[in-house]
Amino acid sequence: MKRILKFNKGNKKREKHLICVTGVASRLGASHTSLTIANYISSVLREPVLYIEPKKYSNLLLLVGQKQVEFQGVDCYRFKGVNYLFSQNIEKLVKTMLNVDAWVIVDLGELTEDNDRLFQICSTKIVIGSMMPWCRRDYQEFIRNKLIDKYDLSSISFYEKNISWENKREFNKIFGCKLRSMPIINDPFSLKEPEFEEIKKLL
Repeated sequence: MKRILKFNKGNKKREKHLICVTGVASRLGASHTSLTIANYISSVLREPVLYIEPKKYSNLLLLVGQKQVEFQGVDCYRFKGVNYLFSQNIEKLVKTMLNVDAWVIVDLGELTEDNDRLFQICSTKIVIGSMMPWCRRDYQEFIRNKLIDKYDLSSISFYEKNISWENKREFNKIFGCKLRSMPIINDPFSLKEPEFEEIKKLL
């Protein structure tokens, strides 16, 4: 009986973790945040990670594309312990996300009708925007046009850089949910221990 219990424990699948990060616009830190999470899980939690970017070509290829590997039947690249998959085939990505026994981090970039399926199936959804005066309307319109009729907003984590109490109050008043401040991470490939507590809040 002890041998059977030991065998079952050793073959127990991990709890499924699907995390998706999207930005209201480009250059708001979606990739930086996705890389931070992926490298934290790999280097600190010591768990297998698959990083997905729904693109055929990615700027990351120049950095991570030197070593091609097979990860649980998926052809991908590996860099510093993290597995990277780049593909525009949404159905293939959905199947992969649901089948792999690993943490999955989706760097969605901008949310579109084409990639919305990836956002839907993730248990942790992160949206990054800006509440600066010239960007505030874009953030609010993004939520109204793409999220408010399809999702429970309380199930989504909304983030903003340089947050103020006024912005938090306004956001909560309009949408009835929290606006959080993005953690400041200098280098997602070289994480420092003082950064760990803030990164954990993203998970």
